[in-house]
Amino acid sequence: MKVIAIIGNGKDKFTSEQAVFAKMLIRELLTQPSEEKIALTSGHSIMGGVDIWAEEIAKEVGAYDESFIFIPQTEQWNDMCIAPTPTQKLPKNHKCWDKCYANYHWLDGYQSRNQKIAEAANIVYVIVSAQYPSNYLDKKYSLCYHRKKTDHVKSGACWTAKYAEKLGKRAIWHIIG
Repeated sequence: MKVIAIIGNGKDKFTSEQAVFAKMLIRELLTQPSEEKIALTSGHSIMGGVDIWAEEIAKEVGAYDESFIFIPQTEQWNDMCIAPTPTQKLPKNHKCWDKCYANYHWLDGYQSRNQKIAEAANIVYVIVSAQYPSNYLDKKYSLCYHRKKTDHVKSGACWTAKYAEKLGKRAIWHIIG
């Protein structure tokens, strides 16, 4: 099986025209000729956009395998330890792993989620916008500090791709302008 990561900006960082192009690119990546079955790995970003579009298209083309979709269990970079109480439950997507013990459970943050994507993938495709849309109101960065580049909008996907490269895997950026 060939596992490909398709990750990138949230939907708010794309214009409607860029979103159409990104979805066409995702479909092309998921249906490329391959001797092996293609499966998607991604991070199910709460920001929507590339991760979610890739999951939707993967389901349509038969490249979806839930075991390769890594959903963060806490909305922060670092993992978080909790001891569940009757009022504080574990997230439904929590799977205990070697750091969980007794009644203490470690929830995956964005960093662990991103590492799992990079480790699962044979190749990483990053799809990012060349610039912020004119109606974008959130914080804007003058460069992607993960890559020290100004040719695209900052994305945590760049951190994931750089981590994959450290593991000896190939990462390809698609900058939509």
